Amino acid sequence: VDEYQYLENNIEIVNTLANLNNLSDLYDHNLIGNFIIYKNEFPGCSNCNSNEKRIKIDFSFPNLNYLSEMYMGLRYIQTTIPSMQIDFSKKGASIIPNGAQQEPSLPFGRYTLIKQ
Repeated sequence: VDEYQYLENNIEIVNTLANLNNLSDLYDHNLIGNFIIYKNEFPGCSNCNSNEKRIKIDFSFPNLNYLSEMYMGLRYIQTTIPSMQIDFSKKGASIIPNGAQQEPSLPFGRYTLIKQ
């Protein structure tokens, strides 16, 4: 379980770090998981080896509980500069209240985090 902070152009969009030690139920956290997944398991990884293991994280966004089944696939890439590939996506459909936000502020897609 974990929490996160998301900045865009040095402007804080969301910060759930205060929840790290304040939630009694593990499933109330915004990042949950330690599920091992492979190349063809959701979220897919077109450039992974067939036997390469990744970690699947269930992701939730504060105040958007109606957006269900959002996931992150985490892939460690060992090169001269170690990095982490994150595939952030949604599976399935959600019932969205009329006029409500349809996607989280963190855009779906592939992200690469490079160790500095």
